[in-house]
Amino acid sequence: MSIERLERQGGVVWRVRWREGGHNRAKVLGRKRDAEAFDAEMRRRKRAGELVESAHAQMTLAELAHEWLQVYGVPNLARSTLESYAITWDRHVLPSIGGLQLRELTPQVLERFRGELAAAGAGLPTQRRVLVIVQGILQRAVEWGYLPTNPARVVRKPAGRRRHVVRPMAPVVVERIRSHLLAGGDMRSATLVSVLAYAGVRPGEALALTFGDVRKRTVLVERSVSLGEVKETKTGRLRSVRLLPPLAEDLIAWRAACGGPGDEVLIFPPRAAGRGRSTSGETGRGTASGRQRLRLASTEPAPTTCATASARCCSTRAARSSRSRAKRGTRRR
Repeated sequence: MSIERLERQGGVVWRVRWREGGHNRAKVLGRKRDAEAFDAEMRRRKRAGELVESAHAQMTLAELAHEWLQVYGVPNLARSTLESYAITWDRHVLPSIGGLQLRELTPQVLERFRGELAAAGAGLPTQRRVLVIVQGILQRAVEWGYLPTNPARVVRKPAGRRRHVVRPMAPVVVERIRSHLLAGGDMRSATLVSVLAYAGVRPGEALALTFGDVRKRTVLVERSVSLGEVKETKTGRLRSVRLLPPLAEDLIAWRAACGGPGDEVLIFPPRAAGRGRSTSGETGRGTASGRQRLRLASTEPAPTTCATASARCCSTRAARSSRSRAKRGTRRR
């Protein structure tokens, strides 16, 4: 830090010089007392930064992640999000840079880390996801006063653009899936395929629908099921989707097969244990032993069938309208 007197054509000015973030910086002020006050403030900030560094310099990234999980992750993020974060963390971050102290995490170190990910065969989406998770955890450290700046912010990340064209199933493929399920006596899964393919809702949203959500011309979507827990939708907003006549017929038939339950009953209740895919037991996804890992409790998976995964990409307007036209043509004939 230094204060310099400069003579210029308009008079005398004062320049304060200091070093910050590895760069030399300067600020010119018109009065000496302003320059002295500014210089004192920069010295105070430097001392505060040194105190912060001395208090948290030896904390490792893994220890920070453990604190981040308890203080920020669990109260603010969905359980499914934390599970996916834990898998990425344990596989890519923890073995490589988890043991580094916060003062050792520089942009150069993180750039080298990204290069190691690429050399190990991680694709661009994986590289981006890993760096975004690390940056988010380090950002909390900045907000908590553990770090003066976030070194991950300046690391270039792969673009998050879609790299493949979405090709929805043709209606004829959807109907083959439904026919196969109906032939096997699985009307529940066949109806679920109809909802996914011709209403365009997400699987978790379909599992959270009640018979009361099915209205005369629309279906109300206001909840979602994730890892056995009912919560708000992914976007946090409720919406209505168009109810096509063929889908309405399928839902009416399924309600009748269920004995005509009330409006508050789930359209697709969880399967009983031992029937189809089990809805109980531990998944083991993302769990890890040891204090420094992102440790998450095991959860129950949301009840689904193989058919739901096959039909989840069928939510296109063309698919819905094609099936509607096909049924109308059958009636005419």
